Amino acid sequence: EKQFPVMSADPRKIPGARPVPEMTYELAMEAFGDQRGADGGAIHPEALRMLAEEDIPVVVFNPQNQTEGNITHIHTYDPAPKGVEIVASRAMPIALEIQSIRMLGHAGFVHAVTQWFAKEEIPIDQISTSEVTVSFTFSNGDLSEAKLEEFRRFLQETYGPSKDLALVVTRGKSLLFCMGNNMHYPGVA
Repeated sequence: EKQFPVMSADPRKIPGARPVPEMTYELAMEAFGDQRGADGGAIHPEALRMLAEEDIPVVVFNPQNQTEGNITHIHTYDPAPKGVEIVASRAMPIALEIQSIRMLGHAGFVHAVTQWFAKEEIPIDQISTSEVTVSFTFSNGDLSEAKLEEFRRFLQETYGPSKDLALVVTRGKSLLFCMGNNMHYPGVA
């Protein structure tokens, strides 16, 4: 269903992109076996799981070009080298970072914020959290200044005062997604 081999990045954007000769079942699921990966849905996830459980290797190739180096093997073991194998990027028109000491030990903070966006019919792309910070990215369009001001008012009314609350707006960046095997090895980050 795809034009393969699986590349380490988009070769139209990154000239040094190379074929990924082999990957684990887990990386294949993340990369294109389910709806969360860079190209979700290219291979049915249940089929990948069944093949991996039976230790049956999977070969993905472009039928128009079956030359050596144009196939990707999917295995159930960790191939070398360890670390980042696939890099994908996505434009991010806007990101919001909310910092508030009220988040610490306060149940429902993230829920209340996501409910506000749901009520306004603004789809959230990514959410990341820490103790007193939550970040939201939006790749499906921009937020107008008027809508941002409404959101600021909501935060102030719900979680003020302003000295305990900060909203940082970032525009015009890209998100980079790095996928691979054993990325926890020293030096990868």
